[in-house]
Amino acid sequence: MISEKVLKRSISRGRTLFIQEDCYSCHKPDKKDGFFRVVIDRVSKEWLYKFIRDEKSLIEDKDSVVLYLRQRFNQSNGKHDKKHLTNDQLNDILNYLNSFKVN
Repeated sequence: MISEKVLKRSISRGRTLFIQEDCYSCHKPDKKDGFFRVVIDRVSKEWLYKFIRDEKSLIEDKDSVVLYLRQRFNQSNGKHDKKHLTNDQLNDILNYLNSFKVN
């Protein structure tokens, strides 16, 4: 289990990365963006890593989740190309996004 102090630092780093990587230009997790809840709550962390790093490969493979996102939210446009992000950075971003989760 991660301590509250460590989690808060991770969320802070994730917020910074989310803004620096220009994610906020399309995604608004603080606005109760239903997209995040559908995706984060239903896929593995590994799938999210692949989606963020190389969405185009999932589109080319006709991944069922990507097809669903395109249909439901008009999302999944191949713009996620963040191969430079480390697993730790992606974890920070996911912790930031999960900080908006409604229990």
